[in-house]
Amino acid sequence: MRTIPLFLFTSVSLLYLTFSTAAQAGARTCTAISGDKRVALLELYTSEGCSSCPPADNWLSDLPKKGLGSDKVVPLAFHVDYWDYIGWADRFAKPEYTQRQRDVARANRLSTIYTPQVVLNGHDFRHWYWSERSKGEIEAINAEKAKARIALTLYDQTQLQISVNGKFAVLPKQHPSRAAAFITLYQNKQSSEVSRGENAGRQLKHDYVVRGLHGPFSIGKDGMLEVNKTIQLNPGWDHANLGVVAFIQDQESGEILQTLARPVCP
Repeated sequence: MRTIPLFLFTSVSLLYLTFSTAAQAGARTCTAISGDKRVALLELYTSEGCSSCPPADNWLSDLPKKGLGSDKVVPLAFHVDYWDYIGWADRFAKPEYTQRQRDVARANRLSTIYTPQVVLNGHDFRHWYWSERSKGEIEAINAEKAKARIALTLYDQTQLQISVNGKFAVLPKQHPSRAAAFITLYQNKQSSEVSRGENAGRQLKHDYVVRGLHGPFSIGKDGMLEVNKTIQLNPGWDHANLGVVAFIQDQESGEILQTLARPVCP
């Protein structure tokens, strides 16, 4: 484990796209609506420059094989940039992912940020490598009633962009003024041939790689929010390996109220 000091809707009905009729002609759309139970969000903070990270990357990729599909837990791999200085620049890393990790550390009152770090529903989770414990923690979250509702409609405009219509609702007993929504784009089946740094000579494989983080979008006083977001795509990205995740987070405690994932339209 590598460390670095921290400087720190009621029910949702069928949704209709808000885009123009002309734009909808011949378009592909796909939808997803969250259920009555909570789905966990699992964030991995990782780096291709860290020799301790590949086992965690592999563990994340294997979650569906352990019966932990996206109806139970939604994984996201945030590649951080603070190990780039040792000789290998992680092509998936962004400063905003490092900043999100710092925000997580503050919410958890941690004095350091480190890789690999696993965060389960907003809370630092250091026993991720213990399979039975991690599965039990996730199933305990799944047993709880949902604290929010999310509905997603994805609209595939071109090979270079997709539009996302997200509707978010914070359920009663929660605090809408503290909640915010996020939309992320992730990519599976990625690999890198690392030629420098601690992992020199290794081929690293990744899934659930975050390629864009959008938000926070503030929830209204009525507990409702609608977001329309156009996400630009790299021309070389294969749609078959892309997906969108939406989640609602309590910005004060860091707790994740609800999570929803959906592959882009096939």
